[in-house]
Amino acid sequence: MKRSIILTLFAALFAISSFCDEALSNPFSFRTKAEMEQTVLLKSTDPIYYSGDLASGEPESVSIEVQDLDNPTYQEVLFYLTAPFEDGVFLWDYYASEYRNLPAGHTYLITETIKTDAETKTFSHTIKIVPEPLALLLFGMLGFLFIRKRAKALAAVLIAVTVFAAAGARAEGCVQSVTAGQFFPFERMVIINYVLDSDENDEFTVDFFCTTDEGATFYKLSEYGVLSGEGEDGTAQGNGAHTIYWTPGEAFDNIYSDSMRIKVAGEVVPPPPKTFMTIDLSDGSVSYSPEPPASWTDEYKTTKLALKRIEAGTFLMGSPEDFDMRGDTDLAQHEVTLTKPYYIGVFEVTQAQYELITGTNPSQTQGATRPLEGVNFNTITGANGFFQLLNAKTGLTFGLPTEAQWEMACRAGTETSLNNGTDLQTSDWDPNLAKLGRYTSDSNDNKPTQDYNYCHTIVGSYLPNAWGLYDMHGNVYELCLDWIDNSHLHDTDPTVDEVGTLTGIYATIRGGSWGTIGKACCSGSRSTQVKNLAASNRMSGRTGFRVFMQLD
Repeated sequence: MKRSIILTLFAALFAISSFCDEALSNPFSFRTKAEMEQTVLLKSTDPIYYSGDLASGEPESVSIEVQDLDNPTYQEVLFYLTAPFEDGVFLWDYYASEYRNLPAGHTYLITETIKTDAETKTFSHTIKIVPEPLALLLFGMLGFLFIRKRAKALAAVLIAVTVFAAAGARAEGCVQSVTAGQFFPFERMVIINYVLDSDENDEFTVDFFCTTDEGATFYKLSEYGVLSGEGEDGTAQGNGAHTIYWTPGEAFDNIYSDSMRIKVAGEVVPPPPKTFMTIDLSDGSVSYSPEPPASWTDEYKTTKLALKRIEAGTFLMGSPEDFDMRGDTDLAQHEVTLTKPYYIGVFEVTQAQYELITGTNPSQTQGATRPLEGVNFNTITGANGFFQLLNAKTGLTFGLPTEAQWEMACRAGTETSLNNGTDLQTSDWDPNLAKLGRYTSDSNDNKPTQDYNYCHTIVGSYLPNAWGLYDMHGNVYELCLDWIDNSHLHDTDPTVDEVGTLTGIYATIRGGSWGTIGKACCSGSRSTQVKNLAASNRMSGRTGFRVFMQLD
């Protein structure tokens, strides 16, 4: 190889995504291992070596100068070194140079000057740093010197500049603006810049391929070398620009191509479902999780409030007319469709939770983890009531469910009178109902042992339904938005306004209580309560509520 002046400039590389979930880079030159070994190989922080036995003259100085042709007042010497060079080595760390901070969009004149005791050589060329709308910036520049023994051309300096830029409009799809290039002549590593885009700051799965035959054959880079950088483990986090490096393996030692292209394939990883919502009542912060905690500890009944997401769907509401335990005010069984999902409390609101929000505990029979009672509809929904204070603390909108929303959550996909898939057999002691909640026939069952019997008990003491909701049968009645009105037979998204409830004086209560017989605890059973019921009223001590939040 004739060692004379070697000057290489990497041109700007452009790519536009053309696929929904993948994008190809522009073609670039890829060199064989043998070609790479014919040059001096450097990394960004490697010293620049020269060998005295390759020169007939002795180097005296090396300099690299940059001038901004769009701004004549800017002219800087980026590198200047004079002899003697200790141990035949000189070092230029381009990362520390101002060259990396030059404004994009300008054209620059780069001048390299090598001076020895015999001759001075000067080489110049221009480059333009392309503006990068997606922040894929100038990658870097390296130089090296080698001097030929007894030759008139005593030295050469190579500056390689790689500029990665995204051109044109952004295409649709989560993978965009793929650019790639090899580090030739310094090393075989390929740098790949790519942009990931989605509506949110998502996690993505990514994979990387190359082709040398215009897409007829693709090679998976992780199987033909080593990947390092953002995506090496097959995932990348967050929207925006990412960079990964590929060091080719032995299978690519003899590969030469002037049209290698890199393909980046990606997909948004669906976020984990927000199945459970947890409110920290001390500060109002809200968190989500796909699964319930390992156990429902007391903190979820005191300082935190847990809700379960219920998906939209269709169910049979009401009680069959031939059901022996049917109540007088039960709705005729009919199909109802709820078109929007919602959250509803895993437990009835407890006294500790209510007190954390309102500062009071009006319950007639007190216990921190027992259900709140001693309130009425107007108290909890009115000005400075529980929901207004909770909403102010969290920034969300909570309230009471409609009857349809409550019953769909209670049934959890069942059509029977009890939400474990069985029917109530008797209003006295019923073995199936006794598994699900506290009512008058088991209100002294000491489950769990407490100071009080013949009253409500700690929330979550009985079995949950299939959707993980506790005490939908018994313990305390639960207030709903609706007013008892048998015209409430709307089959899609029944609302309170449709039955005049907002101006009514009665509110529906559901689920039965510790003081009611079994038939009042059935999934389709209904009862009513005056909205401003006095706290001293006996029914007040049997009535509580469950938190609800509508989703769009």
